[in-house]
Amino acid sequence: MEYLILSPLLGAILASFAISLSEHSISSLWRFSVCDSCDHPLKVKQLVPIFSSFLKTICRCGHRPSLKYGILEALLAFAFFINTLTFGTTPFGILLNAFTMINFYISLVDWKTLHVPLSSLILLAVLSGLWSYFNGQIPISVFIMFNGTILFYFAWKLIKGTRPMGTADMFLFTLSGFWLPLDFIPLFLFLAGLGGVIISKIFKRKDKKFPFSPAILLSLWFTILTVIYF
Repeated sequence: MEYLILSPLLGAILASFAISLSEHSISSLWRFSVCDSCDHPLKVKQLVPIFSSFLKTICRCGHRPSLKYGILEALLAFAFFINTLTFGTTPFGILLNAFTMINFYISLVDWKTLHVPLSSLILLAVLSGLWSYFNGQIPISVFIMFNGTILFYFAWKLIKGTRPMGTADMFLFTLSGFWLPLDFIPLFLFLAGLGGVIISKIFKRKDKKFPFSPAILLSLWFTILTVIYF
């Protein structure tokens, strides 16, 4: 029971770090948090927006953070709670929480910059391989596609000198093969496509670009839980 209580708190704390890292440099993680408006150091009760965003003010200057920060932290706290409720503190639970955390960070960065950090994709690949290993099955075909996607990325970058568009999305779709049985891939693809359509309507740009990774990763997380419960 204590793990079910602590896991949402851990999720909220990690969400706060992920939000800060997505909006600032990594050095921001090693300094005390300050007010976005006046740079005054924040008190302990003001450090977690899931709570502080509901206060009348967060700082002596009268500034209060956007409610979206509290909502984002609540979402990751909820995801950690569901993961822990499903798997407890087993290796599967730890892997799924780590996977969810990295997915959360990737979605934030992609939403803001339309770019997925390569280092985050590498971490996802490691976690996906471990999940498949603990399940006792490593799909060779998926492993081949996974390596093919990596080779395509670096070959394109070497020849063209630019990053190929959509490679990160291809990479994420390929990783689903490590997490899901073949029978559940159609459900995942349907949910990802539906999510992509919704995001494209929300995220309007003249060049028609939009962040697809949030739809892919949320659909994958939901489908993983569907496999477990159904």
